[in-house]
Amino acid sequence: MNTKGLEATALSVRSLSMDAIQKANSGHPGLPLGCAELAAVLYGEIMKHNPKNSKWADRDRFVLSAGHGSMLLYSILHLSGYNVTLDDVKTFRQIGSHCAGHPEFGITDGVEATGGPLGQGFAMAVGMAIAETMLAAKFNTNDYKIVDHYTYTLVGEGCLMEGVSSEASSLAGKLKLGKLIAFYDQNKISIDGSTDIAFDEDV
Repeated sequence: MNTKGLEATALSVRSLSMDAIQKANSGHPGLPLGCAELAAVLYGEIMKHNPKNSKWADRDRFVLSAGHGSMLLYSILHLSGYNVTLDDVKTFRQIGSHCAGHPEFGITDGVEATGGPLGQGFAMAVGMAIAETMLAAKFNTNDYKIVDHYTYTLVGEGCLMEGVSSEASSLAGKLKLGKLIAFYDQNKISIDGSTDIAFDEDV
């Protein structure tokens, strides 16, 4: 593991994110600041992906359930070599931009799921993990693993306050989805203030 390289990537994620958010005068800086190292390690060391072939069938998937922190994703996609240009980043949150306020599947290269209602991304990640399990059972043999990938998702407290995430996590546990990995960004703050205004569970 190239620690210095990953640290430089994380710093670049922060810099790009803050510059884009400042230029747009809109956006959520917390997630890119707090999860830059996570993104750098995931895309630089852990995930199986190919920026030159972003639709490769057996790639690992990353779903940003906390979609409001989209500059984290756009920055790491740009730095990893996906077709997300610096000019795209400069138009963050502008009409017609490839870097919308929330990630949009089919619009931005490397984006696996459209963000929006909190918790929705987590449920989509569970669905992707179910699909991987079913396809592996159908196509893999003892000699050949044709389908063999992981689904990663980054969720925030707002995501886990939603009922859809409770149902999805219950299903994931029931089905023993061992190739689904969720990262939980807990900072105990929401747009309305401290999360304990409306939420006491420590999940």
